[in-house]
Amino acid sequence: MSTHTQRDLIGLPRLLRERASRHPSKVALVEASDITYAELWHRVTDLAQSYASLGLRPGDRIVIALENSSAYVIAYYAALAAHCVPVALNPLAKAAELARATAHSGARLLVARAENRELEAWLAACPGIPSLLACGERSPAIFRLGTSAFTLKAHAANSLVRSGTRLDSLAALVYTSGTTAEPKAVMLSHRNLLANVESIVQALALTSDERCLVSLPFFYAYGASVLHSHLAVGATLILEERTVYPAKLLARIAEQGATSLPLVPSMLPLLFRCGALGSSDLSSLRRITLAGGTCRPLELVKLHSLLPSVEVFVMYGQTEATARLTCLPAELLEGRINSVGRAIPGVQVEVRGAAGEHLSIGNIGDVYARGPSVMLGYYRDPAATAAVLQNGWLKTGDLGYLDGEGFLHLHGRRTDIIKTGAHRVNPHEIEEVLCELEDVEDAVVTGVPDDIMGEVITARVQTRHGSPLSVEEVQRHCRARLCAHKLPRRVELVVALPRTASGKTLRRRFMKAS
Repeated sequence: MSTHTQRDLIGLPRLLRERASRHPSKVALVEASDITYAELWHRVTDLAQSYASLGLRPGDRIVIALENSSAYVIAYYAALAAHCVPVALNPLAKAAELARATAHSGARLLVARAENRELEAWLAACPGIPSLLACGERSPAIFRLGTSAFTLKAHAANSLVRSGTRLDSLAALVYTSGTTAEPKAVMLSHRNLLANVESIVQALALTSDERCLVSLPFFYAYGASVLHSHLAVGATLILEERTVYPAKLLARIAEQGATSLPLVPSMLPLLFRCGALGSSDLSSLRRITLAGGTCRPLELVKLHSLLPSVEVFVMYGQTEATARLTCLPAELLEGRINSVGRAIPGVQVEVRGAAGEHLSIGNIGDVYARGPSVMLGYYRDPAATAAVLQNGWLKTGDLGYLDGEGFLHLHGRRTDIIKTGAHRVNPHEIEEVLCELEDVEDAVVTGVPDDIMGEVITARVQTRHGSPLSVEEVQRHCRARLCAHKLPRRVELVVALPRTASGKTLRRRFMKAS
């Protein structure tokens, strides 16, 4: 194994090494115990070398199904440093979903917690693929191979594989909206990741002084962008559980002196209802960023009134664009509260008609975006790639219009994907599970607007004639087959579903009725 030089590292690992070299004693991650940038980098290089010792080569896929933790960060950055391709998945997903994504990605290694309840079934569905298990109570991150006694050994921090990996090479696969029989994985290059980090750093003026409290899952684009952008500037990330009570979140801000808090809009009603926003010690908090859903103007006004000294940034983006596309700066929030802002540095946004023609100011059409953060395409899906990547532009699937000063105003979306809380859920996956029931003839799943979750999952289930099937039986079946955020909150048993002449269910009728 050759000894690498600085130029052998590219992309995000190179930025991490630079931060570790300049400020080795600066705290990078806060969880059960603090981890400095020097410690983080040494653990990343140790694990990267261990990946290579297990026979992994540049370009090999490594599935990582871990909660927000130092173990996740180390496993992910080690994959990048070893020139492998991390594939981050929801650790709470069911075994069937994990297995489908594992097979689709062609992964050669699985990284997960030994305590993962789905691990045994997941591994059984993926024979021949070794598992690297993260052990310990979140920190420190220790890894071992499967159930054997083999423990990954420490290696010299300067011993990594040489590779011809370039900035335009595939860096990561990100699965969108859950995995169905035909999973959809966004291919991101090292250049994509770097470009989006640089754009976000500029748009938010991020510095190493930031202490960001993050509970957003790293396996989604929003959480990933928070992780990468803050490590890139040498800031401190305070890691919190994905599911957290609002009062606990606010207490953690005071306890850790957090300066920034990324949120999805669906978290705002929960914070308002806990009644602690106006009474908690949030004197350290300087910034809140909101993305991953629609921000309601009344909630933004209320947030500003409760926290007048905190800057609120509204952002919009897509996984297909690595993360963010636009940003509404805090100082413009009051006058542009119905907008998601202007394109961030390096990104162009246009609105076009059905024939691809440019639309004039104020006319609603399809939102397109272009820039170095736009994905390489969908993995193993050239047809889906061709449908959204057109002459260097990304067709986002969202509708909107631009005003006279270039601010983007969204006006719904074409996609059927349900945005519930911080999650993106493909309704077809739930429909497949519902139709597994013998007494179910057909089903249609949609999102219904909700003040707290943004949308709640609603299932209309067409039962077979004379069936004794009950709502309770449907819900019990779903709980056995789906992870919590994919469970229908509302189930309606119907005699028939409306259909087109060709027999397809009229999903849009339900969406309009909602």
